[in-house]
Amino acid sequence: MNLPNVALSDESFEYLANFIQQNSGITLEKSQSYLVENRLIPIMHQLGIETLEGLVSKLKLQSALVGKLIVEALATHESSFFRDKKVFDYFADTILPKLLSKSPTPSAPKIWSAACSSGQEPYSIGILLKEFANSSAGLANSFNKTIYATDFSEKILEKAKDGIFSHFEAQRGLPIKLLLKYFQKQENNWLINNEIKDLIRFENYNLIKPQKFMLETFDVIFCRNVLIYFNNHDKQKVLEHLASQLKSDGYLLLGACEFVLQSDLLRMKLSVIPEHPGIYKKI
Repeated sequence: MNLPNVALSDESFEYLANFIQQNSGITLEKSQSYLVENRLIPIMHQLGIETLEGLVSKLKLQSALVGKLIVEALATHESSFFRDKKVFDYFADTILPKLLSKSPTPSAPKIWSAACSSGQEPYSIGILLKEFANSSAGLANSFNKTIYATDFSEKILEKAKDGIFSHFEAQRGLPIKLLLKYFQKQENNWLINNEIKDLIRFENYNLIKPQKFMLETFDVIFCRNVLIYFNNHDKQKVLEHLASQLKSDGYLLLGACEFVLQSDLLRMKLSVIPEHPGIYKKI
């Protein structure tokens, strides 16, 4: 049996890496060529293309379908509920009460979950909002559609909107008490309740190519464990955008290893919360 030629030339890999970086921000290294090729083989088979060189040639012809399939195949969609519990504890115990204590008649905070992947992050935020509302007089129905959840991958957004998680996915970070309270068992899966779904609006949005609904600003922006995949130029570009979308005294929550304050401009806009690496406040 003849195996398909799946190896990419250096020239084709460089073209592919540049395309991915420009359209998703993800930086690919030559050392990742084996992983890249493995992820692209199913697309090659799906489209009836015999080699990966042929797939890249199709991409060079500006095929929108090929470009979309390739970017989505190479994106990393690692996610879990309440990923890094300390961050969510700080949001629930410190940030949320501060936001809601600003006014005698508090309005729902505007929250953006950027690069929300398969939905575990915005649903985790929604659960905390619902828990807070249920324990506070007059807030029980105050948070409808207060969370914007975005990702550049339409495929992963569809999964997020469905709100259906395998038992393995549900177990990752989700306490059993909250699982039973906010999810319904569906054969071998768990479906999140509509009361949490109703808090969230999912949108297709590319952080590298800012567009459409960002006419308003947010009290809190979650953009966690995303920038680690970007080069320094794109990190700064995205961070400038995120900072511009924050309200005064708003909070930006990044991954603990994603350091922000690398430019004078950002240092003028954001201050770090010393005891919480990765959490910043708009000055």
